Amino acid sequence: MWLAWHDEAQLGSYASLQPNRSTSTLAERVAMVRVFVDARRVRKDYQPGWFEEVETELHTRMVEIERDLTAEIIAAHDVDAPDIQIEGKVHRRVLRAARTYMTAAGR
Repeated sequence: MWLAWHDEAQLGSYASLQPNRSTSTLAERVAMVRVFVDARRVRKDYQPGWFEEVETELHTRMVEIERDLTAEIIAAHDVDAPDIQIEGKVHRRVLRAARTYMTAAGR
């Protein structure tokens, strides 16, 4: 399991856990969000702007997870066959190209 973070005293009061999307699994990233929330919940130093920064970081992490889950759903419904039948008529694929989709969670 990939979990790495630093003591906040080493990185400053606004240190954050930074999961790597390319090397960590979805479950690991969800666990990292839980650790992030738990660390901020017990925080005792209230500098100006602290909550806005925490809220923004939490939102960013949750949107990344939502985007990845949405991509899984899209990929699961991607038809990759030389031909398909729709209402009794055979349709043959003439082109397959990667696309970027805009969803509620972003690209």
